[in-house]
Amino acid sequence: MATPLGALSNLLSSGIAKIETTYAKHGVTFPSIDEPFHPGPLDGDEALSEAVDLVIATAAQLVALVKPPPRTLAESGMSVSDCGCRWSCRWIDTDCISIISQILFW
Repeated sequence: MATPLGALSNLLSSGIAKIETTYAKHGVTFPSIDEPFHPGPLDGDEALSEAVDLVIATAAQLVALVKPPPRTLAESGMSVSDCGCRWSCRWIDTDCISIISQILFW
């Protein structure tokens, strides 16, 4: 039986294989991240859309599984605007930096 990490790896690999197979079958190259976005000829392909959704969901789950919870909390806390963080901290009468430090160095 596969571990959760192995199962996600298998899902990711199979989803990528489906995407590559679909593009190859239609003689189209997969869009490059280095090129500007343009709508493609396979945008309406439902099976391709399902494979893309699977890869996106699997990649997100993989990140959630691998990233330690304290790091997730720290990065999420840092993504809040400084103004919002300071307002929230005043509201609960504490300091964001000390909270994040406690999370990181517990």
